[in-house]
Amino acid sequence: MITLKYTEFLTEAKLVDLFRQLQVHFPQLQIETQYKIPGTRYKGDLVVTTPKNKHLIEFDGFYHFTDAKTIIRDENKDESWYNLYITAPVHIPFFLQLGGKVFSSYFNSILNELHCQEVWVDNTYISGFIDKKACRPANFCTLGIVAFEYYLDIMRKAPTNSAPYGELIHIIYSLAFDIFIKHKHEATIIYPDLFIKYKSQLAEVLYDEYKDDFIHHVKQFEDFL
Repeated sequence: MITLKYTEFLTEAKLVDLFRQLQVHFPQLQIETQYKIPGTRYKGDLVVTTPKNKHLIEFDGFYHFTDAKTIIRDENKDESWYNLYITAPVHIPFFLQLGGKVFSSYFNSILNELHCQEVWVDNTYISGFIDKKACRPANFCTLGIVAFEYYLDIMRKAPTNSAPYGELIHIIYSLAFDIFIKHKHEATIIYPDLFIKYKSQLAEVLYDEYKDDFIHHVKQFEDFL
């Protein structure tokens, strides 16, 4: 098993550093930042090249959820990249911190091409929303809320008994806990449909997973539902 490390809040620079740590084990891995996508005006945050393919990795800070022009630009950039290299760009949203085996799940294609069996990221900063400076979902624009729901939805549909997808679900629910408990006003007022869609699953999973850590919130959560 290969162990990678970062501390505190994941940033674009820390994401690049994780791949540089991986490069120590796989010298054939090529890493380029601010990569100019040929024939376009776009630059990619990080391009990782294996002996088989080029992979675009984008770190989506909060403005990728609050600024409509940025979101539309991301879509156009993704399309341009896919048309050139036929590999789907990978986006890391600021609120999803890469801990445990989540790195292996997100970058499964890259690791397979390197014949890397398992990677563990040593980081306890699970949810980006716990950062005091983090942008809250109530400040997302309409397109940002749609993007946020997409991340919730793909985790909801993943098999809960399959690692690392089970871990991803665990993390997504920890994010949802922060939103639906600590910021329940914005959850019900800003995007009520999203709240209705997930609250039954939250009730089941959060009670089992978080009652020891958040025992003082359990009664409040039950009353809220």
